[in-house]
Amino acid sequence: MPTETLKAYQVGESGIVAAYTPDGAIKVICEYNGFPEDEYSLDEVVLVSDFVLDGDSSPFALERSLRQTLSDFREPAYVCGCP
Repeated sequence: MPTETLKAYQVGESGIVAAYTPDGAIKVICEYNGFPEDEYSLDEVVLVSDFVLDGDSSPFALERSLRQTLSDFREPAYVCGCP
């Protein structure tokens, strides 16, 4: 039975979240920031590239790579960025 995999999405300029889908990413960032769910549209959600996940090119200060940080998450959640 296939399992869903959390992915890192950047939502607007508000930060990076762990979610299964772009719609889920919007829900996570809006809940985190207390925004209504129509605050963002799908064209403001970008799947974070492997280059950013594995490298030092994340715009946010992390002690480990973004991919390593994402691997700690077991459910959709805010990961990092600008609250």
